[in-house]
Amino acid sequence: MKKKWMSGMLCTVMIAGSMTPVYAATDRNSSNEKVDEVALEEAKKEAKISKEEAIKLAKQAIEIPEDYEREDVRFDTRYRDTQVWQIRWNKRDDRSYHNIRVTVDAETGDVISLHQHHNEQDEERNFPPEVDYNKAVSIAQSYIMKHHSGLKGGLVLDEVTKKRSQERPFRRSYEHQVEFHQQVNGVPYKRNSIHFSINGNGKITSMRFNWEYDLNYENPSEVLSKKEAADKLYEQFTAGLQYQMNRYAYRPGVEAEPRLVYIPVSKFEEGYRGFGLLDAETGEWLNRYQEPYGESDEYKISEDPVSDEATPLKERHNELTQEEALEVVTGAFDIPENYELQDASYDENNYRGDENPTWRFYWRNDEQRPHPMEDIRVTVDAKTGELMSYRDDRDRYYGDKMPDDFEVKVTKEEAKEKAVNLVKKVASSKLDRLYVRTPRENTYREKDVPRSYTVTFVRKENGLQVQGQQISVSVLSDTGKIVNYHQRWNHDIEFPNVEDVISEEKAKEILFDNYKMDLTHHLPVPRSEEEEDIKDTNLIYQPTREITDYRVYLDAKTGEWIDEETGEIYSKEEKEAKDIADHPNKKQLQDMLDYNILELDKDGNLNPDEELTRAELVKFMMKALGYDGYYYGRNDELPFEDVTEEHADFSYIHSAVQRNILDDDENKFYPDQEADRAFMAKLLVEALGYDQLASFEGVFQPAFEDVEGEEYAGHIALVNRLGIVKGNGDEFHPDKAVTKADLAIAIMKFLEIEPKLNEH
Repeated sequence: MKKKWMSGMLCTVMIAGSMTPVYAATDRNSSNEKVDEVALEEAKKEAKISKEEAIKLAKQAIEIPEDYEREDVRFDTRYRDTQVWQIRWNKRDDRSYHNIRVTVDAETGDVISLHQHHNEQDEERNFPPEVDYNKAVSIAQSYIMKHHSGLKGGLVLDEVTKKRSQERPFRRSYEHQVEFHQQVNGVPYKRNSIHFSINGNGKITSMRFNWEYDLNYENPSEVLSKKEAADKLYEQFTAGLQYQMNRYAYRPGVEAEPRLVYIPVSKFEEGYRGFGLLDAETGEWLNRYQEPYGESDEYKISEDPVSDEATPLKERHNELTQEEALEVVTGAFDIPENYELQDASYDENNYRGDENPTWRFYWRNDEQRPHPMEDIRVTVDAKTGELMSYRDDRDRYYGDKMPDDFEVKVTKEEAKEKAVNLVKKVASSKLDRLYVRTPRENTYREKDVPRSYTVTFVRKENGLQVQGQQISVSVLSDTGKIVNYHQRWNHDIEFPNVEDVISEEKAKEILFDNYKMDLTHHLPVPRSEEEEDIKDTNLIYQPTREITDYRVYLDAKTGEWIDEETGEIYSKEEKEAKDIADHPNKKQLQDMLDYNILELDKDGNLNPDEELTRAELVKFMMKALGYDGYYYGRNDELPFEDVTEEHADFSYIHSAVQRNILDDDENKFYPDQEADRAFMAKLLVEALGYDQLASFEGVFQPAFEDVEGEEYAGHIALVNRLGIVKGNGDEFHPDKAVTKADLAIAIMKFLEIEPKLNEH
């Protein structure tokens, strides 16, 4: 798309509907905060697509129900560096809010995005989904044929998106992710793409269209073979041994224990994943500007720590008061006198379960600030007294370009020195484990001069880098002012010794086998305004990981690929249980496996007749309801004295209590006792929302002789009447243990019936 630039402003205006205030981001030397209405009107006049035409195009792309009202039409000159019309329709009722949003390119007339949201209660859901992945692909193709017919011949289905979509955990509001990208001369150009989200009823809930026209593509006549490219990759990286923290440590019951992993490490960027780009003709490794890697591109980690000595943290018997936390801030940074403290809050339930409570402060100057985002925000650890983060946005924004008088006055080395001095001051207890990385230049909107530098201090333990554990500092290149500080650090962690790990050579072979070299067209990133209209793509080889799931890591001790969330060995093979081929409930069991509700054991068996504990039954129920991986606060407690955070299924039990699927009026849950059929009936009715109704005596009369006097007689009668859990003749066997096969039958029937009940 052709890019239009409007110097010094964000020309966004509300044309109709609710009149949201209009603002412009001016450069730092400007005192005029009003919108330049003349320039705005000129931009609208120059747009090839008028407001009326944009609305018409939007209505052609998606059906707008008659009871929806158009709320506004917005003209924006900064959306993905082009001019667009943004149109929104809404519907409000007593229960919910619905909206449809469409964005139309004001120059080409392309609908470049659409999104529709409907309240789940009003959205018809069917299970199994009426539309499988192949049907979703057909729906996407029909849309392309109707709205982008000229592109059909050059589009191919993106297999990576397909794989990721099919590997996702089960969700009741099921959506398929379908993406097509451009292919020219048999070679993909993935930046030109169209992405769809399509629900189980076949409705397109969102679409994103990214396309740059008039590009020139190289013909792949004389390029390296894939074998030659793979050899170049093998020469380029080493296997790096590192510590990795468990990213699921925020969940109760999951420890933040570091594990030893191997990752591929580029010889150009030490400690980072990734390899760069391989010129398909010359075999040279290129940076993102498609220039050969040079000394300025190499980001090395220092051999020595910031200091050989560290000052232990001051022992504290009480958490910091607000005044003490403020002293930590003012001892490190000068807060301008004309900035007022707008908010001071104590956050006990930190957003991550592996961090301490914090004090959060927010300063702002309402009278003189030139942009609504320009303020100062600081976080202090309430237990240790350490500065956790500092963000100063006063000099961060310039609009479309930096001021003409901008001048770099601070070098990389000077920025590093400033960052080191700050770290010595505010993180003195960590200096012997912090290693500084070569500062990275940050350009503003891809200009050719650095706006700022980011200086990163990586954490090392036992000589190994700890992934994600670091301190980063941002320094402005013109004034030398520090505008950002952020610390990510787990305390009181014991790191395992580096022993009994596979060799670096073996790890490299395993890593190498997981990568393939894909030939692609690639457009260089522009370094300056003069290069913004680059139209010539180049042929490059891009290293691509075969295992697309980001949760999978290479265990340094076993040499196995491990699913981080489950802790199980990852397999690229199709999920097929060895022990259900002749089982009478094979279909339901396979469905539970395909939807990632049940899992295979290490031998590839599902064990369908295995009896479940009460905790396991709750876990599989919650996964089937789509609550797998939900966030749970570290300080939340359960009423059950026999279910602590250390229990393997704590998070699922906690989630069931939160959602009133599991009663919390008892002080014990007996998680490891076997689950019986009466308990399963109770949970299923709770999940349907009919617990109170089923609990009224006489409303639902059981048709079984063996449930008379049973506490959950009404629940048993209801699930039987709905066909979710059936009895055997005149008996229900309420005390009989529930097997995986029993659960599979009940869950699949539940998921089929539940959406229909919600329609009424």
